[in-house]
Amino acid sequence: MEELIVSKKELAQMFDSKELIDSGKGWTLNDKEINIVALHHTSPENLKDMTNAKFYKLTLKGIK
Repeated sequence: MEELIVSKKELAQMFDSKELIDSGKGWTLNDKEINIVALHHTSPENLKDMTNAKFYKLTLKGIK
């Protein structure tokens, strides 16, 4: 997985099914550390709130 785009609902399902795990120090998917980037289509004042995005990009940690 280089990157994966998922909806807010899909992201929640991944957490619920334990496919995606929040360790408190980061996130893991299939035993690999990942970054979660919110993809906003909203006004700039909402950009700091990760929960307002409709889609998220999951990438392996260390890969830009």
